[in-house]
Amino acid sequence: MTNYTHRKRAYHASAIQWKETNLGEVLDAIRSAGMSAVWHAPNHVMIRSYTPINTLAPPGGRTIETIEPGCWVVRGENGQVKTYTDTVFKTKYEEVR
Repeated sequence: MTNYTHRKRAYHASAIQWKETNLGEVLDAIRSAGMSAVWHAPNHVMIRSYTPINTLAPPGGRTIETIEPGCWVVRGENGQVKTYTDTVFKTKYEEVR
């Protein structure tokens, strides 16, 4: 058995999951974070950012990623925006009640 000495502090975020009926809200969340939706179709949105999103790219580097229905757009309390698949999101976050 491991004798743990530390744990992560609680972290809060605003999150929206892309479902069939809320593409507009997801695009608004992307734009409000200073990113742009480069291209979107019913099943994909390509996002361009000039700061890293879920990457080890250097600050200020341009990144492009694609999300699909079921993915989450998450803005943390530090203002950083990340995207997650549903599976990864559920391992990292729980709903605040």
